[in-house]
Amino acid sequence: MSVERAMAGAGLTVGAFYAHFGGKDELLEESFTLALEENGDVMREGVAGRAGRSALRDVAAYYLSEEHRDRPKQGCPMPAVAASAIPLGGRPLHRLVARGLETLAERISKVAAGDITSDRALALAVLMIGGQIIARATRGSPVSSRVLVACRSAAERLIQTDRV
Repeated sequence: MSVERAMAGAGLTVGAFYAHFGGKDELLEESFTLALEENGDVMREGVAGRAGRSALRDVAAYYLSEEHRDRPKQGCPMPAVAASAIPLGGRPLHRLVARGLETLAERISKVAAGDITSDRALALAVLMIGGQIIARATRGSPVSSRVLVACRSAAERLIQTDRV
């Protein structure tokens, strides 16, 4: 559904919708926060109360899947926002990426339940986000699926042990 259709369905004009926000940065932050919260719900549902390395493997496997690659609007907002921050730049966008990365790393740590270090959780978050950025950027090419397979393998090594 388009944004315009959703606004019309809610009885809002574009102007009335945007009037609820102090500017584009505020709208971006609110949208990002909502998408990040929804992604957190999906992660929690995906592990269904489980914790530890096994649950973390499931999180990484889904995040680095073709399904997640092919459904970016239903997935984590981090790959899109992080990729946009490179050419578009700007302090608000950079803050969102930093906050999103920290949030994802904290969620990974929580799912891991002490089975991996916080540095490993951060590395895993970076690997997952970066893997999706490249997989989406190369979608339609054989290398896209290879990127996901390689990243899943690297994620497994990060999850398996705290030794390099």
